[in-house]
Parts: sequence; C-alpha cells; structure tokens
Amino acid sequence: MSLQKISDLVLQAENGLKAIEKLHQAGEVGLVVCDLEMPFMNGFQFLKAIRKNANFSNIPIIILTSRDSEKHRSLALELSATAYLTKPYNEQELLNAIVNIANQKSTLSI
Repeated sequence: MSLQKISDLVLQAENGLKAIEKLHQAGEVGLVVCDLEMPFMNGFQFLKAIRKNANFSNIPIIILTSRDSEKHRSLALELSATAYLTKPYNEQELLNAIVNIANQKSTLSI
C-alpha cells in the first residue's frame, strides 16, 4: 500500500539518517512508518535518536518490518514505538493503526 492513498503529505527516506534529516527540514510531522532493517541507521537506532530529540520525541512511530520475533517487538515497544506490524502486512491493519493514532491526535500529517 502506498501511504499517498491516505495523504498527499508523505515524505520518504531511504534510511534512518535521511529520515532524521527530512524530519528537521519538514517542520511538523504527525506520524512515521519505519522499518527495522535500514542501512546506516537501523530502526532501533532511529527510535533511540528520535526519542532523545525534544522536537520529535512525541511523534508516533509505527514499525513495519519482517522481523516477527517477540524479542524485536519487545525492544521496539520498549523504545517507544507506537505500533509494531510485521510483513507481509494486512493493508487494513496498517490503516487501522494509522486511524487509531490519528484519532488520538487532533491533526495528522504523514
């Protein structure tokens, strides 16, 4: 599924370092969907970096990954991931997670 189906305000980055750079450039971001397996900065490192930054610490982060072990899930949630979904994923499950997060916020920009 393309996130552009639900918002035309989607930023994409090929790795965690680029994602942090884009977050700095973008201003307000309402939600991040992130994989655990990325070059240069994996998803766990990305979560740690985001949660340390006061400007980004409250951004909801959905982890979408092929890593389906309880160890990976537990660590991601311990690092304050908002939701954890595994690939192959059900499109409706991802949409439901996004809608649930959006309902908890007054505005949503993806």
